Amino acid sequence: MVRGEEGSEEEDGQRDVEEEVEERPRMRILNSMRSRVTALCCAYLIGMLVVGGASTHALQVILRYEVRKGNAPLGGSSKSLANASTGDLHVLFNQTYLYGTGSYWIVQTSDGGYLIGGTNSQSPSLVKIDWRGEGMWTRTYWDDAYPSPYGYRTAEVVVEADNGDFLILGRARPPTEGIGNQDDLFLLRVDGRGNALWNRTLRCESPTWKSDKERWREDVGGVVSSQNGFLIVGSVFDAMYERGVCFVMEIDEEGNKLWERNLSLQGSCGMLQAVEGSGGLVRSPEGGYYFVTDGIVRRLDEYFDEQWSKQYCKDKRCTSIQSIIPHPEGGFVIAGRRNNATTNRADSYVARLDLNGDVVWESLYGEPNINEWGGSVAATGDGFVVVGSKDLEEGFVLKVGLEGSKVWDLSFDTVLTGVVPSYEGGFIAITWDWRATSFYEGEPPSRPIPESPAILGSIAMFIILIMAAFLGVAFLSRRSRPED
Repeated sequence: MVRGEEGSEEEDGQRDVEEEVEERPRMRILNSMRSRVTALCCAYLIGMLVVGGASTHALQVILRYEVRKGNAPLGGSSKSLANASTGDLHVLFNQTYLYGTGSYWIVQTSDGGYLIGGTNSQSPSLVKIDWRGEGMWTRTYWDDAYPSPYGYRTAEVVVEADNGDFLILGRARPPTEGIGNQDDLFLLRVDGRGNALWNRTLRCESPTWKSDKERWREDVGGVVSSQNGFLIVGSVFDAMYERGVCFVMEIDEEGNKLWERNLSLQGSCGMLQAVEGSGGLVRSPEGGYYFVTDGIVRRLDEYFDEQWSKQYCKDKRCTSIQSIIPHPEGGFVIAGRRNNATTNRADSYVARLDLNGDVVWESLYGEPNINEWGGSVAATGDGFVVVGSKDLEEGFVLKVGLEGSKVWDLSFDTVLTGVVPSYEGGFIAITWDWRATSFYEGEPPSRPIPESPAILGSIAMFIILIMAAFLGVAFLSRRSRPED
């Protein structure tokens, strides 16, 4: 009996060991299943949080966009934005960024945003905004050396460097005793965040009549990037004796002058009426440059020797050119003003020129009893938009077709100084008191929603689905593998 009981106990122990050995693979499978299920649940929860958060953010963007787009109050327009005269015109954003006056230009930047510039409190000021109109940074570049109201620095022309920096050019007049009124070129370079890197005051030395007892004014007419830095075209003018000279100089990346020389141009070279923003110096697709000096378009070769110059007059009334941009089909579009022979009032002037400077079409726009000065012009795909002022008190936006015919116009209660194209054929106009308004026609632009984080949520969901499929395949292959 004892031996039998001992045998029975040994058999029971053997069975327990065998059952434990058989149980181990099942436990490993269960543990593996629990691990995979836990991983899938965590991945699912993370994915839902990402997608849910992105969708919520996208919904907020869409809601904010819908509030702004249609009948949002313009706060400065004296006309409805959606009527027979303007078609289906809407507002994407309308914001004021600085107090005071002095904003004169707006340009597109390589990162998809915009830079607004001008002179505020006698100092250069810049505002960087993104495509939504949200302010990224605002800077006013004070100088302790110019505390006097009789000294100032301006920001009239801008060019973006290859690395995303900006070179600002204007005039500088230090506070001086005695004769004063000696304006030199002012240069300011800032990085993409608006931090000042350096500033320079340059003086053209070529006029032999310049001395400390003379009065002069140096103006910048335009700037383009070059292999060694930047090329600047400008003028020196003495109003007292009515003498002046145009010049070209090259500077390096640090603002040091490399060389300068006078330009031999037909006619006088007085105070340049700078084309604000991008400037009046543009490269020709055939090599060389086009240079705008007030009412004259000049063709310069690669050595800055003049090949021809043309002025645009009618009935002894000549055009003052305020802006020049490339035409999408070749040539250029210029905008400005010309006195109307019938009303003897200034009208807005828009013309298309071919590469030889000849007029393809030209038109005058204006009301009989109002002086209307056209300023900045921008291409919108199906035409051009011109902004300007009425009697220097109010503003206007004028839309013309590709052949120069008027499409619609819009009045503002303040002067408009700059315009630049935006997305989907829209445009952004600025007022002289640092307000920017983004317009679009027809359907809302597609840029806001595809750029929103909703796309990131979709990408995250796709990645999570791929991960789930991978884990599922791994689990099935593991389960079908024969156990040891």
